[in-house]
Amino acid sequence: MDSMHCPHCGAVAMRYGEKALLGPMASRGCQACGHALSVRWSSVIALLPAMVAIPFAVEMWPTNAAMLLGVLGVSASLALHARVPLVVR
Repeated sequence: MDSMHCPHCGAVAMRYGEKALLGPMASRGCQACGHALSVRWSSVIALLPAMVAIPFAVEMWPTNAAMLLGVLGVSASLALHARVPLVVR
């Protein structure tokens, strides 16, 4: 099952932008069945690339390398968060 599908009904639960805003304490209803969905606490690990890259980028600011490092860190975090499975709350 894809990480964007509802574990209850199997339909596409939400768009990527909506899932990117989910955290372990936040939930959102499935578009198909309405069950409250969230992500596991382990999804916090997906934030590590951004949490490591952004402080280094701030120290190197305003160089091009700082901007690239910040964009890569946030992009990696979003890509990892997209793979985190949804859970029914």
